[in-house]
Amino acid sequence: MLPKNLKTIYEEYLPVYQSRPKLFKPDKLRALILKSAKEAKTNYEKLNRPITCSKNIYIRIWVRRAIDKDLVSRSTHDTSPKHFTSLLKSSSEYFLLLPEKKRHQIKRKFFATPPEKRKEVWGSFNLPFKKIEKSFIKMTTERIKLASKQGYDSYLSMLLDKNKIPQTEYKSFVKNNKKIIQYCNQQLPDINNLATWFYSEFNQPCFICQIPKFPFKTIDNVIDLFTSKYKVLNRFKHKVDIKLGNNSQMFYKEDKDIFKIIINRNNNIRHRITDLIHELSHVVNYLQSFSRGINPLEKGSYWREKEAFKIELSVIKKVSPLLLKASFGEILRILWRLSFETELYKNPNQDLSKLYAKTFNQYFKKAKQKRNPLYILDDWIILQPFMTLTHAIAQSQVIYEKLIKNR
Repeated sequence: MLPKNLKTIYEEYLPVYQSRPKLFKPDKLRALILKSAKEAKTNYEKLNRPITCSKNIYIRIWVRRAIDKDLVSRSTHDTSPKHFTSLLKSSSEYFLLLPEKKRHQIKRKFFATPPEKRKEVWGSFNLPFKKIEKSFIKMTTERIKLASKQGYDSYLSMLLDKNKIPQTEYKSFVKNNKKIIQYCNQQLPDINNLATWFYSEFNQPCFICQIPKFPFKTIDNVIDLFTSKYKVLNRFKHKVDIKLGNNSQMFYKEDKDIFKIIINRNNNIRHRITDLIHELSHVVNYLQSFSRGINPLEKGSYWREKEAFKIELSVIKKVSPLLLKASFGEILRILWRLSFETELYKNPNQDLSKLYAKTFNQYFKKAKQKRNPLYILDDWIILQPFMTLTHAIAQSQVIYEKLIKNR
C-alpha cells in the first residue's frame, strides 16, 4: 500500500506505463516508487542544512526523477518499430549531407564574419542546399509520423501535451498573436542609424547588442541584484552553482540539493548576463514555490516558464527600461522560430527558405526578406524542434495578461 503523497504519483504515471507496447505489471511501478522514496529519505538526512524544500516535496521530486529515468530507459528498448527506424534512417541521411561538426564550424565562421560580407562567405561554403533541404523535409515528415504513431493528430499537439500546456492557453496565444507581435514591435528601442543589413537574411537582429548602455558589467552584478531583491535566494545563494557550457539552462540536483545553472559560453557578455537573469528567475521561482509547499516539477515546464518570466520582467523593468525594450526583440525571435516550425510541421513539402523569410517578415515589421536559408544553422530547429515552445507561449501569455489586456 502506497502512502497518500506517493499514490498520486503512481496514478499519474500508471497510464503512461500501460500505454507501452510491452507487458507491464503495476506492482513493478509500486516497487520502484517505494524503493525511490526510501532512497530519498536516506539522502535527505545527509543534505547540508538549511535544505531548500520540505521532506515531502523532496521525496516526490526524487521519486519522479527515478520514474522519468526508468521511462527513458524503457523507451530505448521498447520504442518501436518501423517509424522509429525510418526516423533514424532519415536523420542519418541528413547528417551525412551536413554533419553536426561541420554545421557548427560553418556557423562559427559565418557569424564571426562582418554582416555586410556574410553573403559572400555563405556562397563560399558551396553547400548542396537543395539536397540538404530535401533531406530535412524527409526527416521532418518522419517526426510527424512518429507523433501520429503515438496517437497525436500533429507533432505540435504531442509537444503541447508533453509540456503540459493547456489548450485554453494555446488557443489564447493563437487568438492574441497579432496583438502580441504589434505590441513587441512598438516596444523596440528607437536606435539611430541601424545598419542596412540589420534586417537582412544574413543577420540575426539583436537589439540587446545595439543599445548604447547596458546596466550590468559582470555576472556578479546580477547575483548581487537578485540576492538583495529576493531574501529567499540570499538565504540559499551558497546552493547555486553557476558554470559555463554549451547551452543556458537551470536544473535542481536533488542528490545535493543545489541549483545548477549553465550559461552559454558562446554568447557575448550581454547575452550571458540576460541568460543568467532568466535562469536565476527560475531559481527564485523554485525557492518561492518550495516555501509555499508547491512542487514546481509537478506544475510542468510551461507553468515554470510563465512564473520565471514574470520575475524576469519585474527585474529588468526596475533596472533598465531600455534593456526591457531591447528584450522584446529576443521575444520576437523566439516567436518567429515557433511560427516557422508550426508552418513547417503543418506542411513540410514547401520552399523552406521562402517560409523562413516570410515568417521573419511577419514578426519584424521593418523586414523585407524574400528567401532565408539560415534555418539549417539553427540547432534547435534541426535537432530539437519546438524546443522554445513553452518559452514562446508562456512569454506571450504574460505579455498579453500583464501589459496588453487592460491598457
